[in-house]
Amino acid sequence: MQWYLVKLVYRIICGDGSHTPQFDEQFRIINADDDLHAFQKARQLGHKEQDGATNDIRKPAYWKFID
Repeated sequence: MQWYLVKLVYRIICGDGSHTPQFDEQFRIINADDDLHAFQKARQLGHKEQDGATNDIRKPAYWKFID
């Protein structure tokens, strides 16, 4: 097993999404057998951690995993 540094990119979408695109980049350390398994683990983690909430003006906001 080896350690890999991965970057997860999310698009932040508020309301109907008709605003200037905003993105969130997160770095994670993943333990995997090889490059391919690290990539697969990172994608699974990114999809799993998509999240939503209500912003300060009571409109939905969510983080959509890009890659």
